[in-house]
Amino acid sequence: MKKYLYQKFLLGCNYENLRLEECPRFDGDIEQVIDYRFGECILDESNNIRRRIDITDVDQTIDTEQDWKNLIKKLDNVDTVILYNTEVNSTNEIIRNYREATLKAIIYRLRFFDKEVLICKSA
Repeated sequence: MKKYLYQKFLLGCNYENLRLEECPRFDGDIEQVIDYRFGECILDESNNIRRRIDITDVDQTIDTEQDWKNLIKKLDNVDTVILYNTEVNSTNEIIRNYREATLKAIIYRLRFFDKEVLICKSA
């Protein structure tokens, strides 16, 4: 439970009005998309550089504004961010609501940096 206290920064934005059902979806094979931690790649031939981000990874690493800035630096040359591992298989309503709030906050914050954000249903 203590970990949730650290998410004050990430969840400290106006994400409540964001509707996930209106967010664009990614229907391709997420395994074919390069992870965000990798830099430029020979496979980056198109005009649209795509990277995938695991929501769980962001939840575990973003605790402060500086952590967020470090993530944004890694996404500097990225045009499209594909968020995956977004679903929670839990009967606990608190966990499901927390995951949804985290996903909305990430999408909300990424849009300020002119990143196209897609949601992948499953990985």
